Amino acid sequence: MKKSIALIFAALLVSATAALAAPPDGYGLLWSDEFDGTALDTSLWTNDVGTGVMGWGNQELEYYTDGANLQFADGALAMIAKQEAMGGQSYTSARFTSQGKKFFTYGYIECKMKAAKGAGLWNAVWMLGEDFQNANVPGTMTPWPQCGEVELYEQRTGPQQYSGTAGDDYFISTCHYAANGTGGPSYHSQGFPYSDCLCKDYHLYAVQWDETSFKYFFDGQQFWEYPITASYLTCFHQDMFMLFNMAVGGNYQGNDIDPTTFPATMYVDYIRVYQKGLGVAKNVKNQAARSSFVLVNPATAQLKVYDVSGRQIADFTSKVRTMKAGQNVMKMLPASLSTGAYVVRLVDNGRTMSEKLVATR
Repeated sequence: MKKSIALIFAALLVSATAALAAPPDGYGLLWSDEFDGTALDTSLWTNDVGTGVMGWGNQELEYYTDGANLQFADGALAMIAKQEAMGGQSYTSARFTSQGKKFFTYGYIECKMKAAKGAGLWNAVWMLGEDFQNANVPGTMTPWPQCGEVELYEQRTGPQQYSGTAGDDYFISTCHYAANGTGGPSYHSQGFPYSDCLCKDYHLYAVQWDETSFKYFFDGQQFWEYPITASYLTCFHQDMFMLFNMAVGGNYQGNDIDPTTFPATMYVDYIRVYQKGLGVAKNVKNQAARSSFVLVNPATAQLKVYDVSGRQIADFTSKVRTMKAGQNVMKMLPASLSTGAYVVRLVDNGRTMSEKLVATR
């Protein structure tokens, strides 16, 4: 979609050595992927495959493969865009997400990566609301932009359509949402012009997300804050999941693609998600748990429980389907769980609700 970007006119001199930045005080590691294996960890990620709907909603020109455009070496993941025919497209690339496997509300999210270089690429590390409608994830039903979208890093490589300068040293961070909560697409973006090509070294891209705002960081230095306290921004106070993708062309990038760009590679060293608290790594006590999950249609309802790392630890669907409409499923959960912090996900009558729960003895 077309974006008008607020540039940072004061040049920020940030050294790549600042990539040793640590998470904020009081934050503990919730989950991470260091990408030091030999294949994508399918307990964390799912490859998106194909061309999506209308080029993944963006008129993209690539076909996303089921892992063929991913390589693992030297403790890092390489995402590779190639000029090759597949699925009716002239390019192939990679896109994978944590939807249905790893999701969270609030935290400090940090990605260490090295950007790709060349004209015609559209790279991104971003988040969507966990309830974003996806036929492969049962119960999800919220369309874009109502689900909310947050970019840690988004880059259009090659000539920059907004500033008229090279785009290899420039990226943006963005918050997308529905105007007034139910209207058309709206967003706020902040551009970051770096002093050199982002493809030359690894850098840290991070966002600190809490009840009041998103604070954005590049190599440990904050460059933007977007407040999320407006009543219509409820999409930014619900579970979100991670996505990585490397598109070719598209309605943000444009289709001025240099054939010498390919193969093009974006390297990811790690993704780490931190949250407040130790032990369970989540300060659930400071997040209001839903006092009531009142059943509407028990016959088709689903109830699953995840630990704070996003791993499913219980499925109470069969038990819920013996209950009656109007009953509160939250009242029976603590008695069924050991002491600890959990994420409870209920699908009922077309609604999907995910909330935090602390069980004590």
